[in-house]
Amino acid sequence: MRLAIIALLAPLALMSSACGIATADFSAGISFSADIDDPDNFYDDFVLFDPNDSEDFRDNRDKIEDGKIRRISVIISRVRGGHEASLGVGQIDVRAAPMDATEPPALQFLDNPEDDPNGPFITGIARWDPVALVQGQSFDLKLDQGELGEIHDLIFERGGPLEVRFVGLADKGPVNFTFDVDVELDFTARVP
Repeated sequence: MRLAIIALLAPLALMSSACGIATADFSAGISFSADIDDPDNFYDDFVLFDPNDSEDFRDNRDKIEDGKIRRISVIISRVRGGHEASLGVGQIDVRAAPMDATEPPALQFLDNPEDDPNGPFITGIARWDPVALVQGQSFDLKLDQGELGEIHDLIFERGGPLEVRFVGLADKGPVNFTFDVDVELDFTARVP
């Protein structure tokens, strides 16, 4: 009897495995800018980053099975008057932003950050060592694999905007420049 059941189930198992869910690999790039303008050598800025700004990501959002941040690259696209710094280090911190956010929530709480209801930032997800803070300088950030798990959940599971905080220290101030940031995502999605 057991052999008869196995004989009947074996073809069904083969057919169901042949009809498995197909997947495809995708890449998506999302770009945004941050304007740094601080009178001292400490600098920071807050921006919103929404992975749904990428058409490939948005169109496959509900089918994503796995994903990762492959690379974050930065170029200093503009240096404005009064910029005195020549070298700088820094990091990127991230947290979930409200789904309806149109500006970084932290900007509303700069004077009283303890009143900010949006929760703490995940700090140091990406860092840069001393780089020249000159126009045209480009560099890849070092990704902290330990912190990226939480960020991956925010990007690939939650699916809404993120608040990104840039924090850095220059050799001298004031600092006055624009970062252009490219985030490259790789993900696997189910396909029909």
